[in-house]
Amino acid sequence: MPGRSPPISRDAQFECLDQKAAESQRSHFGSTDGSWTSMTLVARSPQGRGSPTPLLDWMPAVAEILSRIPARIRSVDISRQCPHGILDWHYEAQAICIEECRLLLPVQVPPEAMTLIGHLAVAYPPGRIWTGDFRFPHRVENASDRQRVVVLIDTDSTPALAGLLPPELAAEPERRKSLAGKAVSALLTERARPGGERVLTQGAA
Repeated sequence: MPGRSPPISRDAQFECLDQKAAESQRSHFGSTDGSWTSMTLVARSPQGRGSPTPLLDWMPAVAEILSRIPARIRSVDISRQCPHGILDWHYEAQAICIEECRLLLPVQVPPEAMTLIGHLAVAYPPGRIWTGDFRFPHRVENASDRQRVVVLIDTDSTPALAGLLPPELAAEPERRKSLAGKAVSALLTERARPGGERVLTQGAA
């Protein structure tokens, strides 16, 4: 991916932002311990192209990366998961083979923080932008004593961006769509069973 910046640069900028951001600029949606869970750097707009917020000024390393992504930026949020937090099974209509793609830029990610998606359990270190087919149900577990901080970058899916990503993510789009639909249906069925656990939250990330 373009625009990789030193992890320490983003880390220091995030710490500054965290100290200066007002409470009104933080969301607590989905919080399990009352602490904040997200801050918006680029807000979604009806026109499609996102609108930068004042918080982006505190993250110039992120702004530089955004300028190098070969796609229109729709929104950017800092997502924070508290120590020992769990973001339960959820899904979004985001993948490089459909209209909108989500890129994730790790800022502070303990090695114990894992993303479960499909048959994989993966952890990505700071300094590496990654993505996935987030139509498939996925879950994030932070088993460490440290917070997990990731920048969520939502963009248009473009051929230029696809060319920077693993080609298999754009391969067999109809098969991917079918498999993702079956996975979501299976989990929804499980959740709907009498006495079944709540195993899926749509769009919780």
